[in-house]
Amino acid sequence: MKISGKKGIAVILKIILVIIFVMCILSMAITPIFLKQGAITKEKLGATFICIYISSIPALIMLYQFIKIFGQLEKENIFSKAIEKRFLISAISSIIIGIIYFINTLLIPSEIVGLEVTEIIVYVFFSVITAVIFLMFGIGLMILREIYKAAIENKEENDLTI
Repeated sequence: MKISGKKGIAVILKIILVIIFVMCILSMAITPIFLKQGAITKEKLGATFICIYISSIPALIMLYQFIKIFGQLEKENIFSKAIEKRFLISAISSIIIGIIYFINTLLIPSEIVGLEVTEIIVYVFFSVITAVIFLMFGIGLMILREIYKAAIENKEENDLTI
């Protein structure tokens, strides 16, 4: 299957990411309504909720960058410095999300009052796993950016020799 161009898979992925982006913005807008109604209180993992809400900003930035990357692929502009820059911004956003979830893990002792031992273990486990996943994704994007940067340099050098 073709990746770039008007009939490539990049177009489908871009549409999916735009839908996710809009859904994320809507959920961020609706969340304060639930807070006012008392559906989420400090007794119900309020710090975790705040960490998730704060991490949604870099997540939206990352989604936006990927939408733009797939937009460049749709235009068959595969080796561009703009894509390289977008990989960097996405990597930094992912690392920020990982750091936010590690902070959440540190805030867990203030929230575990009244929870059972198994709930605490699951809570800590998923908080750490989420942090590690985003940190590894960010590092992977940094590596991908460096590979992409080398590919751009090789392409530019090749273009000059022809």
